[in-house]
Amino acid sequence: MTGPVRNVQKVQKQQLVQTEGLGRFTRWLFEQSAPFVTGTVWEAGCGIGTYTRHLIAAGCARVIATDYDEDLLVAAREAFAGLDQVRVMRLDLSRGSEFEKLRGERIGTIVCFNVLEHIEDDRMVLRRMREQLTGDGHLVLLVPAHPILFNGIDRSVHHVRRYTASELRRKLTEAGFHVRRLYYFNALALVGWFVYGHVLRRRQVSETPAKFFDRLVPALRWTERFVLRGRVGISLIAIGEPR
Repeated sequence: MTGPVRNVQKVQKQQLVQTEGLGRFTRWLFEQSAPFVTGTVWEAGCGIGTYTRHLIAAGCARVIATDYDEDLLVAAREAFAGLDQVRVMRLDLSRGSEFEKLRGERIGTIVCFNVLEHIEDDRMVLRRMREQLTGDGHLVLLVPAHPILFNGIDRSVHHVRRYTASELRRKLTEAGFHVRRLYYFNALALVGWFVYGHVLRRRQVSETPAKFFDRLVPALRWTERFVLRGRVGISLIAIGEPR
């Protein structure tokens, strides 16, 4: 593995662990998927298992937690050792053949947070996800929004793109999904992303402002629910149903 690639992966893992340590934020994000979680849940991009814990706590009977990074999977396997309802496995979404590992599974819900933007052929991934879902299942997808915001932070974590709402809707529709909901999420982070990435030209957001942001989540949740109502945010959340 070359030096630059190793450095990119190191930054990715550091930022993933930092983000997944934001307890209030991860609970808030999980709330976006909770109403649509049924049957066997495939968490595509489980990282160290932060959202997996929420799925278990919500009473999911079976969770298939996948990621491509062996270091993250080691942590996830250790976290859920002995839990029969959790299957942790390696699956590289960028390779179509990898989806064969899910052959025979009846997936009721796919949860995919901050993963699709890393993959060149995102259309292939969405098609494969559609094939995996049962007829009454749901895909809960979160991706970064606003291509104009693409900056050094995106590059440091190997993002391929940021999405417009129209692009995401089109790709989901082409893949065979009916888009039940599509809305923006996490408005305040727009400011931090712009300041750190465009003004200060940083390649990551430091831990201190991230923790401060986490303390603001109760107020942000109220503001986004009753004032902004999904019209502003740094991310897009889509709820897709098979057509």
